[in-house]
Amino acid sequence: DVAEEVRKQYDRYDRSDTENHTLYFTQTMNDIIDRMASIFVTHGAQQFPLPFLLPKDNTSSAEAYDTSFFFLSHLGYTQTLPSNLKVNLIRHVVKNRISNLKRYGFSQVFNRRRDLSDKNPNPREILEGSFDVVSSGSK
Repeated sequence: DVAEEVRKQYDRYDRSDTENHTLYFTQTMNDIIDRMASIFVTHGAQQFPLPFLLPKDNTSSAEAYDTSFFFLSHLGYTQTLPSNLKVNLIRHVVKNRISNLKRYGFSQVFNRRRDLSDKNPNPREILEGSFDVVSSGSK
C-alpha cells in the first residue's frame, strides 16, 4: 500500500531539520503524484491543463460562494481562483462540446479561510488531484 509506505518513511524521518523536512515532503509529494499519474494513464486517461482563473459566477450556491476567493483583475473584472478542479473541467467540456473524455490532473485549489479571527488575508492553498470521465451515455 503506497500510503502505508509513505507513512512509515515519514515516521522515521527527523522533522527537527526544517529545510530537509521541506525537501523530503516535496519529494514525497512528487513520488505520490507520479505513482497516481501512472495509475491514471494505465486506465486510459490523459493529462491536459485547464484554464486556471474563472470569471465570478453569480449562480453559484451559497456554500461555493463562502469558500471561493475573489480578486479584481487589472481591467476591473472580478476573477475567482479555483476552489475545486471540477468547475473548470465542466466549463471546458460545455464550452467545447466535448462528449467523450478521460483525463486526470493535479493542481492547486484555493479556499477562503473560514476562521475570521485569522488575520492572514491570503487564501488557503491545497493540492488536489482529479480523475474525470465524461461520456455521452450512448454507445
